[in-house]
Amino acid sequence: MATSQPAPPATRQGPLGPAATVTVIALLVVFLAALVVLGVMRGDKNWDRLIYLLSGLEAVVFAGAGALFGTTVQRAQVVDAKQEAVAALERADASEGDALAGRVLHRGVMERAQERAAARQPFSAGIRAGRPTASAMAGTRTAETDLADLARLARTLFPDR
Repeated sequence: MATSQPAPPATRQGPLGPAATVTVIALLVVFLAALVVLGVMRGDKNWDRLIYLLSGLEAVVFAGAGALFGTTVQRAQVVDAKQEAVAALERADASEGDALAGRVLHRGVMERAQERAAARQPFSAGIRAGRPTASAMAGTRTAETDLADLARLARTLFPDR
């Protein structure tokens, strides 16, 4: 079973989409600018209030960065899981085909066994005084021909083994 991976939508450029990616990058730039401003203003009397505001911005920036990088990591795991699922489906299809072929081979073996059991009956057709007639001998198969027929059937059903 050959399946292909679905293509991502054409409008999406990154794991979060173009708008979300731009927003996260803008938040990172604003955060870095805020760090620079705080570094310059470290002697200000309101510096502790600015740090308090920075912690809120920091939470938003880290959440956005986590979403950006987390979806990237998660995407790789999803792709791996999809590949494993496809491989499992292929193995299941192969096993199903082998099971069907095994049932066909089983049926062939059982039919030959029933034919052999019927041929051993004491009153089978064409037997007179304990000896088969020439017409009965013409249709008789030996164990070797039965085995050769079954081996040929097995090679046909399981060509790669």
